[in-house]
Amino acid sequence: MKKIYIVFCLICFVLVSSAKTKIDDDLFYEIFYEKTRLIMSKEEIRIYKNLSGTKEKEDFIKDFWKKRDPTPDTEENEVKQEFALRIAYANKWFNERKAKKRGWDSVRGRILLQLGFPDNREMRNIPHTDLSGRLISTRRAVMEKWTYYQYRLTLMFVGDVDGFGVFRLYRVPSGMKVALDTAKRRLDLGRPKPKRNGFKFKAAYRAGKITVKIPVKRVNFEERDGKITAEFRAAVFVYKDYQKIEEIKLKKTFTRAADELLTVSNFEFSIPFTPNAKGRYTFDVVVTDELADEKYRVFCKHRH
Repeated sequence: MKKIYIVFCLICFVLVSSAKTKIDDDLFYEIFYEKTRLIMSKEEIRIYKNLSGTKEKEDFIKDFWKKRDPTPDTEENEVKQEFALRIAYANKWFNERKAKKRGWDSVRGRILLQLGFPDNREMRNIPHTDLSGRLISTRRAVMEKWTYYQYRLTLMFVGDVDGFGVFRLYRVPSGMKVALDTAKRRLDLGRPKPKRNGFKFKAAYRAGKITVKIPVKRVNFEERDGKITAEFRAAVFVYKDYQKIEEIKLKKTFTRAADELLTVSNFEFSIPFTPNAKGRYTFDVVVTDELADEKYRVFCKHRH
């Protein structure tokens, strides 16, 4: 009887431990998604929501940070460290009442995670008005002005006057959507700050290959042996029905005479891929300009 009791206890212990591990895993993935969805593309959000197993989610998280790693040959991932720094800063300084001790989930915190620290930040007291400019109270409110030079964007945050320090974004500027989309496509969280005419490209899938077109005016060059050289590193993450099935890597070097560049609009190369089954294919194409250390990504799709 005693042996049966011991076996029963062991079984209960295993079941409870397994259940606790499952809860811990679910909480970990939930917390990861809550924060990183702010810097995810809509395609990444769709892929993540369609993942079911722990292994698939682990692989997604690994790829998520790998795509954003500016120095893949080192152990450190500067972008991941930068993201953690922004969360810690927001939790300390933007811990508003409505954020429930999660400063990163306040209005200012979310924008900090997406666009990074502003190039210029000003604070002053202003009359307390509504969005139409009508005076609400004789008490004055705190206003913060954030300026991002690389996005040519100015954001105004206005705090309440009841002493709780809750801020709202005052009038969303027209360039906000473009700035957020640019930050997601450049994969560097805005640090280092991209050039005004930063690196970017176009990609499309057609006839068994992914074609990449890079405008010459967006490329950095190096002179070697009297000729102009450009170098690129590409990685294509292939998803079938939102499940990753393959990762393709390659390097591409273009060498031209200086006068020849005057007649070239784009650098173009192709990456072969043949679907082996029917389904919805998504290609996450990430290309790095090696000489500028700038990265950009484009999603393209194919239904087979």
